[in-house]
Amino acid sequence: MTAPCPERLEDLSALLDGALAADEVWALEEHLVECAGCRAEREALAQVVAQVRGLPRRPVPAHFGAAVMARVLEAGGEGAGDDAPPGEVVLLVEEPAPPAAPPLSPGPAECAAVGEELSALIDGELTGEARDRVEAHLAACVPCDAEMWALDRQRTRLRTLPRLRPPELFARQVMARLEAEALAAEDRSRRLAAERARRVRQVGWVLRAASLVGAAALSLQLTAPTGAGGAALPPPAPATASWGGAATREAAALAGGPAAEAEEPPLAGTFDATLELRAPQGLDPALDAAVRTALARAELLGTRRGDARRELGVRVPAQLVDDLYRDLDALAEVTGTPEALRSVEALTLEQDRVVLRSGVVLAGRVVTETPREVVIDAGGLRQKIDRRRVERVERASQPRTVRVVLRGEGGP
Repeated sequence: MTAPCPERLEDLSALLDGALAADEVWALEEHLVECAGCRAEREALAQVVAQVRGLPRRPVPAHFGAAVMARVLEAGGEGAGDDAPPGEVVLLVEEPAPPAAPPLSPGPAECAAVGEELSALIDGELTGEARDRVEAHLAACVPCDAEMWALDRQRTRLRTLPRLRPPELFARQVMARLEAEALAAEDRSRRLAAERARRVRQVGWVLRAASLVGAAALSLQLTAPTGAGGAALPPPAPATASWGGAATREAAALAGGPAAEAEEPPLAGTFDATLELRAPQGLDPALDAAVRTALARAELLGTRRGDARRELGVRVPAQLVDDLYRDLDALAEVTGTPEALRSVEALTLEQDRVVLRSGVVLAGRVVTETPREVVIDAGGLRQKIDRRRVERVERASQPRTVRVVLRGEGGP
């Protein structure tokens, strides 16, 4: 076993007692990294200190001071009377005063206030009246005194732990991760602002279209043709524009015939997922609201009206699937479901993903993708990967085809 350095023994004791300056602590820690003997000595001293501090505190006997002074005078030969025989010591010790009544135990409020200052006392940050007040409380309160010693032992153990050196790229990786998070938040804020602006423009278009329709209706009333005797002819039945077969049903109703439900053909194409949603206020209002909302983020592939449900197909980037679902769930006409949310979470990609054949998944931004290699920027650090190790590459901008199914509250 390597012996400790003799010139470092006093510094090791001072380190455990917290008596070294900051620069001396750093210098000693640097030495401990290289010297196994001094490390072993520090651990041994720390165990001794912890054992000593863990011993119970005993009250001092009433005559302890007098007994100590008697031994001192006996050793020094001072204080003997003139007529005392040689070698004997005569002590004139006053009778100690009767012990005072024990102080009242501190209350919980005082213990709570002192408990917050114990760490500052151990670290030497309390001075003056604050230090005197805490020490007086510890002299009268056994639980707080025990807690102070426990904190001091914990501090000693922490100081004896070896110092670990962080990797060279640790700081760069942390800063790169923070910058990536900030860029992602900025990008999301920018997309939300663009969406709000787009919605404002859509509301403006709707208001302008409504004003034009109103003006046209007023013009038709003013110029409506009259029949015999000057009576105005009834206006023609309006051609209602709606999705699917709604116009057919409304035209049949105006003609006095039954409003038969026309089953439309299924939506064409294959879909990556199907989202089952609820329409508490009716299927047609829910479909109209869902179509308007989907157009803000996705490309509409088509709609379908069935006997007991309404469907719409959309194509949306993978990184916006969860945003589309939240928009639909926020509508008064549509209610989300746990099953749909799980499907959304499986489709959403906030970042590009490179899935390796070993099962490892790298998330970031794919910079280049060639038949020979894939380069991904993960938190500011670029990594080049051989294409033979890659199982698949998933882009956050990759389009997903989603079928949204709206059912009534009592539907299956």
